[in-house]
Amino acid sequence: MRRKQSPPINFNIRGVNIIKALRERTPNLPIIAMSGVLLNDSARTVLEFLPKLPGLAEIVCLQKPFRPAELLHAVHAAFAAAA
Repeated sequence: MRRKQSPPINFNIRGVNIIKALRERTPNLPIIAMSGVLLNDSARTVLEFLPKLPGLAEIVCLQKPFRPAELLHAVHAAFAAAA
């Protein structure tokens, strides 16, 4: 099964803006960003670049598809980052 692909570094600006707005309202809010959209023909997603954006360094990223244990680890990491 092939996953949906996107152009290089084509962030979902609405998602980034929502995360930034949430962080402005609640700075310590645990956030997990999830994506399965691949960059071109690579195994890389836009999630690799998300923590490099201003104000998003503490965001926990999870690439789809993921296993329940990976989600649980991401939840723990998000709460730890927000503490």
